[in-house]
Amino acid sequence: MELKDYGLREGAFADIVLDAETVPEAVAARPKRKLVLKRGKPVVRDGKALFRVE
Repeated sequence: MELKDYGLREGAFADIVLDAETVPEAVAARPKRKLVLKRGKPVVRDGKALFRVE
């Protein structure tokens, strides 16, 4: 994709979803999100948002 500052390294943005053991499991089972990080900060934990939309 040739995006600037893209990839896994110290200082890079950390937009990831951790919710399954494998990619096929995540696609097929669609489990509740255990943890979602946006730019390295948690925004969802155990399926619940850690923020409010106003």
